[in-house]
Amino acid sequence: MPVPAPVVNGRQYALRLLEPARTEPAPLVILLHGFGDTGASLEAAWHMRAAAAAHGILLAVPEGTPDADGNRFWNASKACCDFRNTGVDDIAYIDALLVDVAKRAAVDPKQVHIVGFSNGAFLAHRYACERASRVASIVSIAGAGPNPDPSVGDVLCAPSEPVSILQIHGDADAMVHFEGGAVGGRLPRRAPYPSVAVSLAPWRAHDACAPAVAGLALDLETALPGNETSVDRAACARDTVVELWTVHGGGHSMRVGDDWAPRIFDFVAAHPKR
Repeated sequence: MPVPAPVVNGRQYALRLLEPARTEPAPLVILLHGFGDTGASLEAAWHMRAAAAAHGILLAVPEGTPDADGNRFWNASKACCDFRNTGVDDIAYIDALLVDVAKRAAVDPKQVHIVGFSNGAFLAHRYACERASRVASIVSIAGAGPNPDPSVGDVLCAPSEPVSILQIHGDADAMVHFEGGAVGGRLPRRAPYPSVAVSLAPWRAHDACAPAVAGLALDLETALPGNETSVDRAACARDTVVELWTVHGGGHSMRVGDDWAPRIFDFVAAHPKR
């Protein structure tokens, strides 16, 4: 008989346990999908399950709240993506998710990480800003942080302690623009979100980072020739880092290769909370 999926606040989520079962605490990654997508489809598209297992990482795959049209979303900021103003509290949801996962598996509290795409990346930024003590790192793919303009109404990013940040963003992204703005496509225009540089600025300040240095270029986008992704890495306090991987010519939904998920898990595994 199949084991029922765990439920938190009325929403099912998938929890990928390590095989064989382990008793020692393991790292945990929470995967947050984009607007209108599902966690299950993102997990499959990026081959996350096998990569997490290979890295000895527990993987939690929650689902956002469905809106009136059936599009699942995360209430991350005034820009994205609670377009029907439901007011669902997804910070509290992730809090509850962490509690539930810890009841089902041995989680290392110093190795809790969030990987988000698009709307999920907006929420990853916000969660790290508001719950810095609970998360070691985030990986934001095509997302943005809270808008620092008080008139917008976002909760300002004032983390209580350093968190490692990896931002991966295409500079030709027409949905979540590299230079900031309003969400693109056919989505409702709401409050503006900040640019990549402005999203990372509070982290560089609060993490007490040294100036960024360039690393080796990467080949992330399989549809673009050569090593199209530049890497800028700033070393910060308590062995944290703030990294920006700029995919030159990359759009919102990139075509990625077999090394995509392993690179993400390499990053989180290298940055436990000190």
